Amino acid sequence: MSELSGRIDRRSSAALVCLGGHRWRRQPVLDSAAKAGFRPVICLHTDELLDRKLLDLVPPDHVIRVDWRSGAAITQILEVLQTLHTEWYVIALDDYVTDAGARLAQYSSLPTMALHAGSTTLHKDRLRRLWNRLCSQDSRLVPVPFSYRRYLDLLSSTIAEEDCDPAFCPDAPLIVKPNGLDASIGIHLVRRNDDLPSAIAAVERQLIDTTEYARPLGIDVAAEIIVEHMIPRSLTLHPGAEYSIEFLSISMHGGAARHVMIGVTEKNATQDSFVEVGHFFPSASFPPELLDTACSATEALLTALGVRAAITHWEYIVTPDGRIALVEGQVRPAGDHIMDLVALAGCGSPYEALFAAFRDKGTPAKAPSFHPLRTAGVFFPQPDSRVNGTISLVGSKAPNTNDCCVLLETPAGDPVIWGGPTVSWDARHVAVIATGHTCDDVIARSRAMLRDVFLESSDGGRVHQHRLLLEH
Repeated sequence: MSELSGRIDRRSSAALVCLGGHRWRRQPVLDSAAKAGFRPVICLHTDELLDRKLLDLVPPDHVIRVDWRSGAAITQILEVLQTLHTEWYVIALDDYVTDAGARLAQYSSLPTMALHAGSTTLHKDRLRRLWNRLCSQDSRLVPVPFSYRRYLDLLSSTIAEEDCDPAFCPDAPLIVKPNGLDASIGIHLVRRNDDLPSAIAAVERQLIDTTEYARPLGIDVAAEIIVEHMIPRSLTLHPGAEYSIEFLSISMHGGAARHVMIGVTEKNATQDSFVEVGHFFPSASFPPELLDTACSATEALLTALGVRAAITHWEYIVTPDGRIALVEGQVRPAGDHIMDLVALAGCGSPYEALFAAFRDKGTPAKAPSFHPLRTAGVFFPQPDSRVNGTISLVGSKAPNTNDCCVLLETPAGDPVIWGGPTVSWDARHVAVIATGHTCDDVIARSRAMLRDVFLESSDGGRVHQHRLLLEH
């Protein structure tokens, strides 16, 4: 039996049911669950592969495989959970299972959010409507006009449904992207109306291409596109002026939900494809005078979505006139190691805070607080030449400490094609994490680490070495 399962009293410990996480690391979640005294249960799609390290940590009878597309998935999970004879709680780690997590949590020891919360944030037009209504009540919030289109299916050009915000103007600078995919997948900037049809066609192709990746994970790619006004960005802050705010929601004594800001993350993205290539926590550039505005707006969204017990992630842009506009939101924890950065900055683990609330039966006497002591950062460097083959990290001084490390994000042995003029959302195969007193300290330490590390690629006989370069 694994060390993790061996530490857990299987007769009395509550269980933590973990859904999703194909692009997020499950390991910190499971570690925090074990530390809090929970035994982990992992729910996977039928065909999804699970990292062997996790198989070593979780007992076989605590791994549940279901077809997420099946209407019987929740029933099948409940049947297994009943055999555990203990109370259990739910955390959903990616956008495609948040609705399933909310449905499952109805039967748990603590419901997490309204049943529609996950689909509202995944389908961007629904969250955009909610945000724009909120903007009508607060002049410090910037509405984002949009146009929405749904096709009969991914291979059809027949439009089944269209909707257009009254303020939408096709001649404005626009952002075209999939309406039902997470993260920075398939985002296109359109500055001239003449380029709009080609951008829409490119997103249509992206939807078809993504299906091949998503299907083995039980994800149905929605045949939907959204076109939004490009949000203007402040030029007096860090490049891009984009941030995320991380929140922890817990149920307090009396049953009311308490929404606690964990902190503000400073996001660094490419200016052409809008792919995130680095983050700092906490942000050094977010305007302090906007913090109350951002918090109250986020709390209003959380209340509207009925969030009661979850870690959530909300992305904003600060505009040139000193207001904020919502980019998107997720009712699950942030990816890209942001939760790791929170802990490395000295705030403690948000997962441990959530699981402590679970352990207190969802009604802790006191809400947790988060106070960073230092800056933590993560970057996703790019190779200096094109990579085609399997990859590994080599270096005589390859660091591997809690607050200073270079990590291979792609499973060993998986072939990759990587490198080129444009950074893609699915081509971030290495992460470098560091801490320091300031953002500049973190950048300097990250560059120093990369000087001692090479990326080695093998194309079936020949071995190539590549330098890793920061985009910052």
